[in-house]
Order: sequence, then structure tokens, then C-alpha cells
Amino acid sequence: MKYGSQKLSILIFHRVLNEVDQLMPTEVCKNEFQWQMSILNKYFNVISLSTGLMLLKKGKLPQNSVAITFDDGYKDNYTNAMPILKKFKFSATFFVATGFLNGGMMWNDKVRELIRYFPDNGIDLNKFGLDYYKWETEEQKRFVIESLISKLKYYPHDERLDKIDAMLDLYQKEKMPSLMMTDSEVRGLFDGGMDIGGHTVSHPILATLKPKKALKEIVDNKEYLENIISEKLKIFAYPNGRPTQDYTSESVEAVKKSGYNNAVTTSWGVSHKESDDYQLPRFTPWDKNSIKYMARLFQNVFNKSGVL
Repeated sequence: MKYGSQKLSILIFHRVLNEVDQLMPTEVCKNEFQWQMSILNKYFNVISLSTGLMLLKKGKLPQNSVAITFDDGYKDNYTNAMPILKKFKFSATFFVATGFLNGGMMWNDKVRELIRYFPDNGIDLNKFGLDYYKWETEEQKRFVIESLISKLKYYPHDERLDKIDAMLDLYQKEKMPSLMMTDSEVRGLFDGGMDIGGHTVSHPILATLKPKKALKEIVDNKEYLENIISEKLKIFAYPNGRPTQDYTSESVEAVKKSGYNNAVTTSWGVSHKESDDYQLPRFTPWDKNSIKYMARLFQNVFNKSGVL
């Protein structure tokens, strides 16, 4: 058997929407995900992340190998992504933040849905230490959402959650959609041939937590998911995933201490034999054109640094 260049592209997804959403332009819809998987099926060797890392270590990775990963634990991973993956006989790894399962919602989604359904064309958030935001178009609304998420992202974890919940009191909480998976859907992914990985309980910026609290986030998440699937987790994904900014060397040590074999980041690039097992790069092609999308994938394979 002829082996490849021993480089593994690990792709990142979060959601597979029913249709294009102007407020989430970087997320793919079902039609887009379908043609993206078709390209992977035609031009690449799609393998599970755990298998790819094992073959990479042995120097037996096939040419143009790609692994597919999803972060966070959205319901559409189960309802939309899995049927398409199974159509192509692909296995992906789903990194799940357990604190939002069974009816919860991630803080950034709370912000987005608050602005999406807010009954007026402006919202005064001065009493929350923010600004007055106004919009007329969907594009302006998207800019407001992105600005709020950017400002709130690096607030202290508990302060951020309290502030957003207080903001939600401006709107009827019961109208907020259910976006995340249930325990049974996580199990359904696993039973459907998918892999499950760890992603903390509440998706905090690990670099902002004290070591003991960061370790608890990692361990509690791991134990919860292992109880669902009745199997040990092997791979972890750092929330947000940027080195030094979102996680530190202490975070890496906590992941090792928790019993994981590997961990992935959001640093762009391709994994190779010299890559740190606990800081593996990933990549998200952003092109909406199929030819450019394919070209970007190949560019990542041949660009070891990941600077595109």
C-alpha cells in the first residue's frame, strides 16, 4: 500500500442549518454540507479522527486524509449532519459541551436569539455596561450580534452569564428556541457510528479559570459523556481553542491529567508527525464556491504552517 505525505487535515464545523441564515453566514446549511461532503468523498480520504491520529503516528496515513469534527453539541448535528455523513459512510467526531444538553443554550446563542427576535429596531444595554445598539437591516443586525459577542467573550465567566441572563429578561425566555442535543441524541450519534469527544461542561475560556476549576470542567464533562456512551473518551477540544488566549500550558496539563490521549485547537493548519498530540491544529474552509472550497482544502494540506 502506498502511503501519503503523512499530513492530516482536521476540519471544524459547528452547525448544519436547515437553510442559509443571514445572521450566521459562516455556518453551513444542509445543501452546502451535502456538496462539501461530496467533494471530500471524491478527492480525499475521509477517516475518523481517532483512526487518522493512530495511522499518522504509525506513518501509515493515506494520501489526502481528512477528519471531520463538530464542536459544542448542537441538535442539528444529529438531525441534519449525521444523515448526510452516513450517506457517504463518513464518521465524524463530535465534541460536546454537556452543560447545554437537554434544553440549555450557549451564551453566544442567547445573545444572537435575543437580537434576532427583539421586537424593536434598537436595544439599550447601557445599564449592562454596554451601548445602545440600533439596526435597520439584517446585515446591521448581524454586526450588532457580532459586536456584542466580541465584547462579552472575555468577561469573567460567571459575570458574563449573569449579565446575559439579565439581558434576556428584556424578552420572553420561553420563546427562545431549543438548539442543543439531548443525552439520547448524543447516544444516537455514537450508535450511528460517530465518535464523541470532550469539550468541557460550560464552554469557558479555560485560560481565565483557576486550575482547579478548569480541571473540574474537563473531568465532569468527560465523566458525563462516558456515562452516556459507556466508553472512554480519547480526544478533547479546547473551547474557542486559540493557544495562550483561550487555553494555556496549565490547560494542556489538565487535559492530560484527565486521561485524554489527544486534544485539538482552532489554530489553522494540518497535523503531521511533529505536531503536539495535545495541540493539534484544525481548519475551516470558508468558500461558498465548490471549486474554491476544494482548492482551499488542498492548499491546507500542502501548507504545513497553516498560514493561508
